Amino acid sequence: MVREFRVKRNDPCPCGSGKKYKRCCGSVSSTSGRMPAQIDPFKLSRAIAYEGKVGRQREAWCVEYMKHKKTQNEELMSKLVKSAESRGETITCHLGCSFCCVEQVSSPLQECEAIVYYLYRHETALKAFLQQFPQWGSELEKHRAMVERLPQLHHEMIQSRTKESKQAYEQEGDAYARLNIPCPFLDDDKCLIYEVRPWVCANLAATTPAERCNPTNPDWNKKKTWQVEPSVADFESTFYYKISRPIEALLMPFTVYSILRDGYSFLSNVTDSANLETEAMNDPEVRAVTQRLF
Repeated sequence: MVREFRVKRNDPCPCGSGKKYKRCCGSVSSTSGRMPAQIDPFKLSRAIAYEGKVGRQREAWCVEYMKHKKTQNEELMSKLVKSAESRGETITCHLGCSFCCVEQVSSPLQECEAIVYYLYRHETALKAFLQQFPQWGSELEKHRAMVERLPQLHHEMIQSRTKESKQAYEQEGDAYARLNIPCPFLDDDKCLIYEVRPWVCANLAATTPAERCNPTNPDWNKKKTWQVEPSVADFESTFYYKISRPIEALLMPFTVYSILRDGYSFLSNVTDSANLETEAMNDPEVRAVTQRLF
């Protein structure tokens, strides 16, 4: 039996805020909790995602952000190639190589929203992710203590900004990679969301043999990888609702799944925007959709 990973109320929140889950993302007043049991929360969240005034703003933002992501990712790839060539090296990363797709992927909430929008428009990818997520969660459940330590160490690193705290967080990240748990966005070793993959994924290249990127390989620590900084301007200032603090999902698949399931309830709580869910759900267009579903 596959047991889905669920964050307990007193666990550190996966968003890295340093708060307990029940005081942060877990304080969601879940839309699904207010509707009849026969209504699928995933279906409801999808049906109202881009309806009404807030929904249209959300969709327009996603469209523009995805254009931004495409430009950013293309620029990153160009800079990575040029950087390798300047050293007389060749990038060994290639389509179908997924050795690095077992590492912890942290991603800003903006990227998670773009991924949700992409999934809603790519049914095959959406179904594959929802089918594979429980197995991913089951593997996380086996290593709950480690998964709980990651947000704690991340929060300590952000707060103290010391070399020691950074090293502790990176060591735990390496330990997570060695668990070799495939990302639930992988399908036949190919990324289901490649066009909108997170910045940390797009901005990574290796010039050593691909096999060295396998965390189970004895030569894993001998791999040669590097990153470059994008010159494309930050996109946070145009987020469709005001956010009071930077929000980074330390477990990107978990955040994407939460948006797919809980929609505006999750977004309202995680962004500290108490009026977001109220404004969205009280819109006449959204009410019309929910009435049809109910």
